Amino acid sequence: MAAPPRPAGAAPPVFPELKLQAIFYSRTNPRTVINGQTVGEKELVGGVSVVTITQNKVTVLFDGQTRDLKLQGP
Repeated sequence: MAAPPRPAGAAPPVFPELKLQAIFYSRTNPRTVINGQTVGEKELVGGVSVVTITQNKVTVLFDGQTRDLKLQGP
């Protein structure tokens, strides 16, 4: 279901701050930890939908905008 249109001149919502903390990848049930919450594909965390989880990144969707989250190195 699409989000309702914004009134003219309204600023788009700000993409929530997300911290990718872990990826537990498996082909049948990939999981990730974002902002301390363990979620899978098609689940929500902080109002953001988890689209896909791969071995090295998580793609999320918020208000029609997608972002790729990657684990930070040491």
